[in-house]
Amino acid sequence: SNFSARVLSVAPLRGLGRISYGVYVYHLLVPGVFGPALKACGLMLAPKGVAECLVYSAITIGIASLSWKCLEHPIKSLGHRFAESL
Repeated sequence: SNFSARVLSVAPLRGLGRISYGVYVYHLLVPGVFGPALKACGLMLAPKGVAECLVYSAITIGIASLSWKCLEHPIKSLGHRFAESL
């Protein structure tokens, strides 16, 4: 219990938890959008391979992070303003 609390409080896991909804939303879009783009750039990844998984995961985490910073967090902040005015 105490061990799991310490593990889950590690900064990278907290950060991943913060963007987890974006990861969920974007993870299926990344291969369809970036697969052809990577292929057009000459980067051929073995289908279902470790490299493909790592590249798509990194892209997904990057997009989810941008989504959190540019969309989700600002919208979430607006909610607090509306709640205070009620």
